[in-house]
Amino acid sequence: MPTISVVLQTVNETVYTFPMKPNFTEPKIYTGGVDVRQWSKLSKTEQKEALKKPWYVYFSFRDPEDLPFLGHC
Repeated sequence: MPTISVVLQTVNETVYTFPMKPNFTEPKIYTGGVDVRQWSKLSKTEQKEALKKPWYVYFSFRDPEDLPFLGHC
């Protein structure tokens, strides 16, 4: 009969062999084609024009039933 340490070692190896699948993708931001890293270099007029364009956050998530990604939200 295996000792508890052998059982725990086997469980530990098994658990860490299979990576966990994330339930969500990393959120991304659509900025209407504006590079936000250059925001401070834009003129006030360019900033106002950029803010008139649609900006949104998008991501994908897993269906808890069958785990494929459902697409962008």
